Amino acid sequence: MGDAGITSERRSSEEVIGCSIDAIDWDAALEAVSGWASRRESRYVCHCNVHSVVTARRDSRFQQVLNGADMATPDGMPIAWVLRCFGFKQQPRISGPDMMWKYCAHAAAAGHHIYLYGGTLETLRLLTKKLLAAFPGLKIVGAEAPPFRELTPPEERETVDRINRSGAHVVFVSLGCPRQEYWMAANRGSIHAVMLGVGAAFDYHAGTLRRAPPWMREHGLEWLHRMLAEPHRLLRRYLVTNTLFAIYIAAYFFRHVLLPAALKTTRRLFLILLALLPSFVKVRLLRALGHDIGKNVHIGMSYLDIRRMDLRDGVRIGSFNYFNGLTELTVMEHARIGGWGNWFTASRRDDQGNPGHGRVFIGRGSAITNRHYVDVQELFVVGEQSFIGGFGSVFFTHGVSPPLGNFNRPVIIGDHCYLGSHCLLLPGAGIGSYSFVGAGAVVTKDFSDRSHVLLAGNPAAAKKRYDADARFFTEDHTSFLPRPLRHRSATRLVALEGHGPSS
Repeated sequence: MGDAGITSERRSSEEVIGCSIDAIDWDAALEAVSGWASRRESRYVCHCNVHSVVTARRDSRFQQVLNGADMATPDGMPIAWVLRCFGFKQQPRISGPDMMWKYCAHAAAAGHHIYLYGGTLETLRLLTKKLLAAFPGLKIVGAEAPPFRELTPPEERETVDRINRSGAHVVFVSLGCPRQEYWMAANRGSIHAVMLGVGAAFDYHAGTLRRAPPWMREHGLEWLHRMLAEPHRLLRRYLVTNTLFAIYIAAYFFRHVLLPAALKTTRRLFLILLALLPSFVKVRLLRALGHDIGKNVHIGMSYLDIRRMDLRDGVRIGSFNYFNGLTELTVMEHARIGGWGNWFTASRRDDQGNPGHGRVFIGRGSAITNRHYVDVQELFVVGEQSFIGGFGSVFFTHGVSPPLGNFNRPVIIGDHCYLGSHCLLLPGAGIGSYSFVGAGAVVTKDFSDRSHVLLAGNPAAAKKRYDADARFFTEDHTSFLPRPLRHRSATRLVALEGHGPSS
């Protein structure tokens, strides 16, 4: 087992009713503890079950202790189930008793010294005997049963000194929740070892308390077994905490999952209904919603997921266009966007999870014909009196994967330009005024500072892309395209390998 531990950069966690719980598997958890122990770092690990997270939800001081832990694992199955609902499908339950047993096996092989802190003298005697029998090479350098009260400052200092003098790499703490978590947090920085709060692990492994059978543990029923074993102590606690946990989780999922999903679905239904309305009704409704819509504007049956629209006089947008996630759409006087299958989308996010700007500007008198795909993560500009002809061209303002790169750069097409069909413009590409781009051209450079540029296309290659063999392409290169365009439009990527722009 290596010496690497989890760091803030590598740590993956989710908030469960206010507590940050690590999404981590057994190998990573044991590796982290081993790494810290080998370097004798002062760390503490909390194993969080329903009782502890509900207690933290009601006690901000205890919540800070749990959130300040170097690792907080899902001790109970309900906590692991919540993490699975958050997308960590294989999240196991990493409980304190299991962690103690597994780590003792590793410590015996690695030569790490362990210290037992908590329980009673009889429990510690039985536990030490069981551990040494199970792991012959294990080195137990101390076993201490503290009094059932708060230690005085001198007693606390003596305890810390004893643990440090023992040379322990790991201290197993069994004081019960929340006392053990407070104790570990208070001594981080003083005790030069990794402290693991393991709850009732001492009693389980010593044999003084019977643990629930595996099938109950796997189905989240260990609390029921413990409650039936100690009803006078645990009945009220489990009834209260389990009920509150169910209420908190239900409220969280309603607020953060169900309600946003319902609002998103409602918005989509509204946009679909809006698309089905006649043009004059649609125009009036968009004006009422605060969009700037000029005179004699016609909007066909198109999906308009656009935050702000500025459509000047005489603009025509045909039917079956799809505008998804745009921040701004500005179409100047008498410009046209044809019908049947133009896609303008800014729905994807970059590596940091940030959405694109999604700004589109179409100049006065320009025209975009049918079945073009525009990835508008940054800015897409078409100047005045320009024409994007044919069908099937693709424009990227954000790289999606090699060989397209991974960056946001605008695509700009100047005034009085003509683009043939099946063109591919990559991020940062630009076409100057009065320029001509032939069918099938692939534009990778910025020519926006030059006018009257001729970029020769390759009509034969453009046609060939429609008939290209599927072996040239993989799903990785086509998954970013809208599904109706994948089998044809995605084949344009082959042009990157053999056909480039010429000027």
